[in-house]
Amino acid sequence: MYTFFLIIHIIVCILLVLIVLFQAGKSFGLSGLTGGGASDAIMTGVGENNLIKKVTLILAILFFVNSFILSYVVKKKPNQSLMNIMPPAPIVENNISEISSSTNSSTQTSSSTSTGSV
Repeated sequence: MYTFFLIIHIIVCILLVLIVLFQAGKSFGLSGLTGGGASDAIMTGVGENNLIKKVTLILAILFFVNSFILSYVVKKKPNQSLMNIMPPAPIVENNISEISSSTNSSTQTSSSTSTGSV
């Protein structure tokens, strides 16, 4: 259900962006790609301009309704987080004195064995 509304939302977003770009007249936006004044004469017709405005209004309403539906669907989904799935990390205690003393004792043992064998 979430995937269905997400796909619808993406399609509505793309169509809304395209229709808004197409709506801009006076050689701006996508309507200017068809070439100069001829496109302005076609797009400034009363019927065509009202159709584009109605389609924009319908897409905007679909966008908002779909946004509310998506937020409701996400709220109903169980909260899945990596923090809930992963087991807790083990606690490691770092004692610098123990580490340095074990390093010194291993150094002393290796030096005593090397001198004893020479």
